Amino acid sequence: MENYSEDPRIRNNDLLKIGMEIRHDISEKHERVRERALTHVYQLVTAIGIIAGFGFTAIDSVQSIAMFLFGESLLFAGMAVGMWFAKAGFIDEIKYLAEWANKLHSIHQKRRGMEKRFAENKVSGLKEEMEKIDNETGEIFKNKIEIADYRWLTTIFLFFVLGCMFLLLSFVVCFKL
Repeated sequence: MENYSEDPRIRNNDLLKIGMEIRHDISEKHERVRERALTHVYQLVTAIGIIAGFGFTAIDSVQSIAMFLFGESLLFAGMAVGMWFAKAGFIDEIKYLAEWANKLHSIHQKRRGMEKRFAENKVSGLKEEMEKIDNETGEIFKNKIEIADYRWLTTIFLFFVLGCMFLLLSFVVCFKL
């Protein structure tokens, strides 16, 4: 461990700056991955919507209305799951960022209080408080970034494939209930 100055303002500023740089890099990478996942979901939902719409334009050629309705239902379910995934992703991101910002604000307030005490030469117990704040800062970086469950994407894709399959089969298979 580096030998930090005894002045807590210098030590706190250095640690905060390093922590913020690390967190910024992690946040940027997380944001890029999240954007790619959401783009994939949007593309999949769009493709599902187009195919579902084309299915209805050819309804006169349907041989099995039951298979047609089941296929369209699967496609609509895939679209709903995709939209739910996108909504859940945004809500989770907002909660995560708010929680992190609140923790950082709390630690920053404590550090500002320490600087004030140092400026007023009230240094008794300052070292213990500094260690406590350093531990709290470390705890923020121990929290893992939750990654969206990949099963959402698999579920959307399965609805897409099965819906398309039943939709196509409804045009060629004569199956009456």
